Amino acid sequence: MRKLVWCLVLAACGGNDDSGGGGGGDGGGGSDGSGSGQVPANSGFVAITSIDAVSGTTPIQNGSVSASFAMAQTTYTCAQNIVGPCTVYVCPTTTPPAPTYASAGTVSVTGLAQPVSLTPQANKMYTAFTSQATLFSGGETITITGAGADVPAFSIGITGPGRATITQPAKPSGTFTINRAQDFTVRWSGGGAGKVFVYVSGPSGSGASLNCGFDASAGTGSVPAAALGMLPAGSGAFSSASLAVKSIDTGGWRIYGQAFFDSVWAADTSIAASSATLQ
Repeated sequence: MRKLVWCLVLAACGGNDDSGGGGGGDGGGGSDGSGSGQVPANSGFVAITSIDAVSGTTPIQNGSVSASFAMAQTTYTCAQNIVGPCTVYVCPTTTPPAPTYASAGTVSVTGLAQPVSLTPQANKMYTAFTSQATLFSGGETITITGAGADVPAFSIGITGPGRATITQPAKPSGTFTINRAQDFTVRWSGGGAGKVFVYVSGPSGSGASLNCGFDASAGTGSVPAAALGMLPAGSGAFSSASLAVKSIDTGGWRIYGQAFFDSVWAADTSIAASSATLQ
């Protein structure tokens, strides 16, 4: 589910900045120099994650780097609605067709706690790198490069976000309730550069979800009732993460480099995720 959410977030992200928010694309021709202003049909993603939390009394520190480059799927698209800082998605409930993958050659990431290189397999998919330690803690200059193959060579620089601590809502003992007729306010501390994103998914099988990006420095953000009202009532889910992202356009591809740091609850620094009843 998180991989899908990440891709949906990035589909709505602005281009060449670390904000991770906004709508549309880069608003220009991108690095391919076409000057057309059109969004390239194909997308690539290099995702870097860090987690620094606890589970019960056990500390959890880990990270990962993954990459994927796939041709556009014209038969499976999600409807998108922009509502203030949020993007609401309604996706087909059918199983998407298998992607047609492409190779960007060796993908390398520097500026982390350790350098990482991913090499494409024969099927042009990349095996994710995982670590039992956080790969970034916030403020690092992270450089992502692709050597080039089916996808042209590229280089993207981002600033690692910091961990955000969610102070409102409080960590629930079970499921908490989100009133879709009211703005849903989230408050936090930390987050570093970039934005703090709030994710709310609708009931299983609905294909509906939303994400909202807020400046981390603001310490608060509200999900508009107009966005929540587009999700069906029922049993959904809530989660949050800090996000920094940049994209580059080259040779018919839009390539995103992004770094995610899972938010934690203020009560016990466990990962800030919960089931939620949407009323």
